[in-house]
Amino acid sequence: MRAIAQTASELLKNGADFALCVVVGRSGSTPREVGASMLVAAGGRSVGTVGGGALEYDTLRRAREVLAQKRSALIHFGLTNEAAQQIGMICGGATDIWIDYVDAANPIYYDLYQAMADVYRTGGRAWFGISLAADTGVHQCLLLADGTVLGRFPGDAGALLADPGKPSGAAVFTVPGQRRLYLRPIGSEAKAIIVGAGHVGWQLAPLVHMLGFTTVVIDDRDEFANCERFPNADRVLALATLTRDVFLHEPCDADTFVVIVTRGHSFDRDVLAQALQTGARYIGMIGSRSKRDKIYQDLLDYGFTERDIARVYSPIGVDIAAQTPEEIAVSIAAEMIRVRRTGR
Repeated sequence: MRAIAQTASELLKNGADFALCVVVGRSGSTPREVGASMLVAAGGRSVGTVGGGALEYDTLRRAREVLAQKRSALIHFGLTNEAAQQIGMICGGATDIWIDYVDAANPIYYDLYQAMADVYRTGGRAWFGISLAADTGVHQCLLLADGTVLGRFPGDAGALLADPGKPSGAAVFTVPGQRRLYLRPIGSEAKAIIVGAGHVGWQLAPLVHMLGFTTVVIDDRDEFANCERFPNADRVLALATLTRDVFLHEPCDADTFVVIVTRGHSFDRDVLAQALQTGARYIGMIGSRSKRDKIYQDLLDYGFTERDIARVYSPIGVDIAAQTPEEIAVSIAAEMIRVRRTGR
């Protein structure tokens, strides 16, 4: 949703309507999960995907109809296995897609999507909802962490935010009044802290940013750690040293991925020692097995445990025989995706 929020803000600022297409139901074998989203602008521009192939082609066609009629709609897309194979899909399934008309003339939408873009920019969290009602008017809402509600929310937003039983991911459920509500958390799914702004870090930063990570680049060299070199990073920090306080201004929690790709053995060791004292979900360190083993032994001598060492992914990345910085960046990103999706 990050790219959709940014594009929506630009379109609304320029007075351009669009349709937001969201998968709100599925059964059987379908290409995307509930929550998959695609923005379709009046001129035909689209951002995001609801699954590709025939499903997406039909969704684009129906989105153009919604834009022409200026009325939201729910569409059902179902295929038997035989029919699916005839149009290039492997197997059948059913998907419900809500296509929501967004009227640029209504100022609430600009405020809503600007706030959504700000949530992503600042690394915050919020909830985005759509009331799946056949009536006209605003169906969307944004529930901010401070309790502010933008748009139209059918029910008690405060009670929902305080409810420990609320869905942890994108879901559709019924709120009081028998209204169906699509709701999903928004904000960065995870934060990637790349320590080392050299060749590998330079290639990795735009890649993980594209994958939805809030991207932070850290180095102790001003000529490497700067916004000109990393225009897509959310934050770039040039520290006085890497030997201490690397994570002082970027706390690490269970949604943090630390990638250690500094310019030398001693820097990697010092940063790894600091990373192991955080709650980061993923800690990866570049280097050969011999270098890794030497650093591990140093850390054991310093008082770290085998359990600490077992947290580290090193040599870093999925083994694809990568050699160039670009290939290494791809292998690291692939490992981060695997850990984010599977936990291992």
